[in-house]
Amino acid sequence: AIYSELRKDLKVGEWAYSCTTKEMWWSLAVHKIFEANPSQYEKPSFEEYRRLLHPDDRDQVLFLFQRAIQRGIPYDVTHRLYLPNKSIKWCRCMCRIQFHSVTKRVEKLIGTLQDISSWAQSIKTNILVESEEKSEIIADDENLDEETACRIS
Repeated sequence: AIYSELRKDLKVGEWAYSCTTKEMWWSLAVHKIFEANPSQYEKPSFEEYRRLLHPDDRDQVLFLFQRAIQRGIPYDVTHRLYLPNKSIKWCRCMCRIQFHSVTKRVEKLIGTLQDISSWAQSIKTNILVESEEKSEIIADDENLDEETACRIS
C-alpha cells in the first residue's frame, strides 16, 4: 500500500517492450501520464509512444531505444511529451535490458516513465527568479556614478 501511494506521489509508471513480438505494455500510471484512457490503447505500441514524443526530443529518444534493442545498452533520458490537447509534459524515462538466458540476446526492454513536469516548472521558475535578481543587481550597478563606485572603504 505504501509503495503504491509513493508511486502516485512520484507520478511514475512502468512499461515493457518485447523485442521478439514487438508488443508494448503500459501500466495504468503510464496511461495517466499520457492522459490516455487505457481502452484507447488496449494494445499500446511503440508507435503510439513515438507520436507523443516532442518533435525536438524524438530523434534522441528513438536513438536510445534502438541502441537498447540492438546493443543492449540501458538508458536514462529526460524528454518532453507533446500531448493531443497541445500540452507539454516533461518526463524521465529509464530503460533496463532483459537478456535471453540462453542466447544472451536482448529479449525485453523494461522501464519506468515519470512525469517530472512540476519539477521542471520549479527549475524554470527558480532560473527566472535568479535571472531577475541578477538583472536588478546589474541595474543598480549601472546607476552608480564613477565617484561613488570608487569610494570603497
